Amino acid sequence: MQPKEVNRILQTLKPYVQLKKQHIKLGLKIIDKLSKVSDANSFLELCRMVDSFKILNYSTNRTITSEVVEKFLKENNLLTPVETSSVKDEILSIKRKNNTPVAFPARKG
Repeated sequence: MQPKEVNRILQTLKPYVQLKKQHIKLGLKIIDKLSKVSDANSFLELCRMVDSFKILNYSTNRTITSEVVEKFLKENNLLTPVETSSVKDEILSIKRKNNTPVAFPARKG
């Protein structure tokens, strides 16, 4: 399925969704950023945004996380230093709105 189609579906569902509003908002942001991925750093930032679904869902089953992607990119010298606080700020904002505790995994490497 193309990102344009996913965007259309999420936009269609958005007015009707009550319990997963933050999921739709995050999904739309991810789709928007997907077309702007131009290098390893922007790809890694997108991976971190996807990881934030784990926080919204309390999911622990995913095995390919942004940490796994970051490790691969570093091992292959594809990553340059970049500040990622914007992603953490986004997650904190979502969690504060939901009055949910926030825990970020420790960065490895």
